[in-house]
Amino acid sequence: MSFNFDHVYRPFQSGQPATRHDIEALEAAAHGRLPADYKSFLLKCNGGSLRPFAFKLLLPGTDFNESVHALNYFYELKEIRQDGQLETAPNLRNIPPGRLAIATTVSDLTLTVNMTEGAHGKIEAWVRDTFNVWGEGANKTVVPLAENLTAFLGMLHDEPEAYSSFWAGFGRNGETARKILLP
Repeated sequence: MSFNFDHVYRPFQSGQPATRHDIEALEAAAHGRLPADYKSFLLKCNGGSLRPFAFKLLLPGTDFNESVHALNYFYELKEIRQDGQLETAPNLRNIPPGRLAIATTVSDLTLTVNMTEGAHGKIEAWVRDTFNVWGEGANKTVVPLAENLTAFLGMLHDEPEAYSSFWAGFGRNGETARKILLP
């Protein structure tokens, strides 16, 4: 199944789709293969913002009171490598084990793709705590979101009360969105 989106890159992103070589290098660094629908996404648009951008998610046992979240942007490959802490010793990482950080929300959640064998490809919301390694302090919460990227994209919708400063101000500096079919 495919979905239509408005797509635009963030000013600090390259605006260039990933290459197969780039993806293979990320997979080698992560010691695992990326899900097919996520690879397809990276080959079409290596990061950026999408509209519609709202999705519903309750986060039981956390301080998040909102049930509607706004996708801020998907990371480019270079950001995935950095936020995945792939060059950091595993015992010093704050990211949940077996995950790659792939996107951020306005409410400071980090979306991850699960790379483990039993849950490969699942999209999850990580309540990020950058002050603690995984499993310590408040850095213990990962909430399942969707079975895969395609299912997550199917959750995105317009929501009048969802906040997005990026889309509200979009176009003021000459940026243009393009229509894109995903994944």
